[in-house]
Amino acid sequence: MNLPHLALVALKSGVALLIAFGAIGRASAQSPDSLSALNVLQAGQVDQAIQLSDDACEDGDMDSCTLSGMIHAQARFGVNDQKFARMRFETACDGGHMEACIPLAQMRYNGLGGDVDKMGAFRIAKKACEAGSREACAAADQIEPEVTTTLSLPGLADPSHTNSDWDEVSALYAQMSERLETRCSTNEIGSAEEAKAVADSCLAFTSQFSNAAFDMDESEPETSRAIVNFAAAWSIVARTQMYLDLYAMGRLPKDPMKVQCSAYDTAEFFMSKSKALEASPVQTRYVMVQSQIAAGRAICGSI
Repeated sequence: MNLPHLALVALKSGVALLIAFGAIGRASAQSPDSLSALNVLQAGQVDQAIQLSDDACEDGDMDSCTLSGMIHAQARFGVNDQKFARMRFETACDGGHMEACIPLAQMRYNGLGGDVDKMGAFRIAKKACEAGSREACAAADQIEPEVTTTLSLPGLADPSHTNSDWDEVSALYAQMSERLETRCSTNEIGSAEEAKAVADSCLAFTSQFSNAAFDMDESEPETSRAIVNFAAAWSIVARTQMYLDLYAMGRLPKDPMKVQCSAYDTAEFFMSKSKALEASPVQTRYVMVQSQIAAGRAICGSI
């Protein structure tokens, strides 16, 4: 049951995501408090509806938080307080009311009521998608290409790098870490079909990094090449760890796993080309991947 009914329209013109609020109906409400507020709203008593929904929201009724957000988000009710609406949707979404996650994702994506946060919008839409919302799945699919880690780092000059340059690299790697965790996680796997889906998703995402490293022009500055080569090594290590997890779960036979273990050779090849990061502001991640390669090789040696 939706409160209110939400229809997602994904449009590419930038890309823009619009949430269209449908008609408000009695069946939309779930909790008694939100139903009471909705009845009052339908009677045209907006101020009272706001008071009822806000009071119930403060008392922990997530349906009412969503209704409050909807009222404040729409100019037709004479309120149009985007910042407050975003806060209400966030409360409801965090409280498990998935209907609120869709407009919250839209507001974060477009910067309504706060800063633009496309990665946050993607995570919220993905959360609602995994809870069964088709609209959220459509939103997540639309946003995903925009938040996929980009390897283009214009402006990085070798050998000197400013703090802002390294801040950009750190942000890129933080984004990459989140995406690897999302695409290569085996935590929710329960069937062979799910295992294959995760493996395919992880492979598709991680392959772009090694392809970018292989395609990179050798005339690029050394540190810029190191940044891209390290991303390639890291992605290979994450993918191979995913295969090791599948092997441990009995989802991958021994012989194919041995083949996957050979990827550590490629990872070390890319690591050898990223030594410029050993004494850089991102050296912690560099050392982490070195340790993961060593640990992975040890596990592979016992297979």
